[in-house]
Amino acid sequence: NLIATALTNNKDLQMAAARVEEALGSAGIQRAAFFPALNGSADYSTARAGNIPPLPGAEADQYNVFGQLSYELDIWGRVRRLNESARAQLLASEEGRKAVELGLVSSVASSYFNLRALDRQLEIARSTLTSRSNALELTSIKFDDGQGIVSELDVAQAQTQVASAQSAIASLQRQ
Repeated sequence: NLIATALTNNKDLQMAAARVEEALGSAGIQRAAFFPALNGSADYSTARAGNIPPLPGAEADQYNVFGQLSYELDIWGRVRRLNESARAQLLASEEGRKAVELGLVSSVASSYFNLRALDRQLEIARSTLTSRSNALELTSIKFDDGQGIVSELDVAQAQTQVASAQSAIASLQRQ
């Protein structure tokens, strides 16, 4: 789901797809150079003599239609090379889009697995804090008993271990 969302909403991937569409259009334009070109125009105008009021027959309608058919012989291969260049640009754009997509997918997947690993490490660190806190409590009870079962050094070491576990939790939460 995360990867699908990233693919749908990533602006870099959308720009790469737009570049592919642009290259596809450019390739189509270059491919059209292989075929004859037909250009045409039409024009209509009405002319009236300068008489006021107009006299009958003083108006004239004029219609013009122009057409041009052209074709470039590709003797030296210019059109063929332009077509090959456009196709190469299209393929490069497509591969660029695939590279952006692959990078995005790998980044999302890597981040997800890192997050899952950090979640597991945080779970272990919390469990460690619980066990070290219990050990500190037992050590403190043995020290307070007054029979010399444990020394003050043992209590200090247990406190250090609890502080270390708390520090590890803070670090993992920050990550």
